[in-house]
This record gives sequence, C-alpha cells and structure tokens, in this order.
Amino acid sequence: MNHLPPRSRRLLPESLHSIQVDARGETLELLAEPVAGSARCPLCRASSTRVHSRYLRTIADLPWRGIGVTLQVRTRKFFCDEFACERSIFCERLPEITAYARKTDRLEEALLAITLELGGRAGARLAAELGLLVGRDALLGRIKTIRPADTENVTVLGIDDFGFKRGNAAGTIMVDLESHTVVDLVRGHSTELIADWLRRHPNLEVVA
Repeated sequence: MNHLPPRSRRLLPESLHSIQVDARGETLELLAEPVAGSARCPLCRASSTRVHSRYLRTIADLPWRGIGVTLQVRTRKFFCDEFACERSIFCERLPEITAYARKTDRLEEALLAITLELGGRAGARLAAELGLLVGRDALLGRIKTIRPADTENVTVLGIDDFGFKRGNAAGTIMVDLESHTVVDLVRGHSTELIADWLRRHPNLEVVA
C-alpha cells in the first residue's frame, strides 16, 4: 500500500485527490476523497460544511497504460442548515461522477467515442485492449440513450446501419461528423426512408 505523489492527482478527476493506491493483480484500486470542503444541497442549493457521515462509492475510471482502474471514493453526507429546506441530510454531488453512476463521466465519454467510431463488436475488442472490459451490447446501449442533437445546424452527416436489438440491423443512425454527436436514430434502413430524412434537412452540405 503506497501513497501517491501530489502530481499524480492529475490522473484523477479534478474534484478528487488521492489518499492511497493498491495494486491488485492486473488492476489498480485508488482510495480518493473530494477536494472541496463543502457541498451544496441539491434541493435548496445552500452550502454546508457539517458532515453527517461518510460512505464508499466504487467507481470505474479510465485505465492507466492498459491497466484497469477502480476508484474507492470516500463520499460524504452533509447536514443541510437551511431551516426552510425539506431535506435535512443530503449526499454530496461530484462534478465528474453522475449520481448513482458506477463509472466516471470521462470513462463514459471514452466508451461512447469508441462505439461511435467502431460500433459494438470492434469497439469491444479495442476496449479490451485498452483495459476496459465491456461487451458489445453494453456499448451499443450507450448510443440508444443519447439525446438527439439539434439537426438544424448539422452540415456534415454520416449515415450507417444500426441495430436496436442484438443481431437486428433494421435501423439507421445519423451522426454529425463535425461534433461527433448522434443526430437521430431511425427505424428502418430503406433508400426511401433515408431520402425522406435528407429532404427534411436542407442545410446538409456533405453526406457520407
């Protein structure tokens, strides 16, 4: 069990600082805690420094040189001192970790980028090479949860097959190739369907 040097904090999300690191086989486990000394109540937004209790959250993070990384985040519960607030105790929110999530936001963004570039099967193979164990179905599921972007300003569009279910490619995915964001998911992949979609978006300049 070793203490991490201060400069290695840059390897963590900015809202956390490391306490210790433990190498377990082919994985690294880091004990970390929030940098901020206070937190805001999610209901009334009042700031509090009175800690009620602490608990550990297990969060997967980006790998280090192909080695999987798990964060044990010592998260706090605070008392809300706002008299009129209905919530007397609240859990602090971490900027780079969504509430109840088991992965850091930056890891989720990396997995989504892999999926958009390579798809499910090839994306899962690359993820494994990088030290990320995730199946093809889990990768494809990330695309289906994306909130479609505004299509009015899209000028460079990519079109490809998309399967809403495993083994089923009866769908079409539209991607803004400049911002690398999903524009739309459409059921079906006929020429008529795609042509109709393109007619309803006259601002497009390039379609790939």
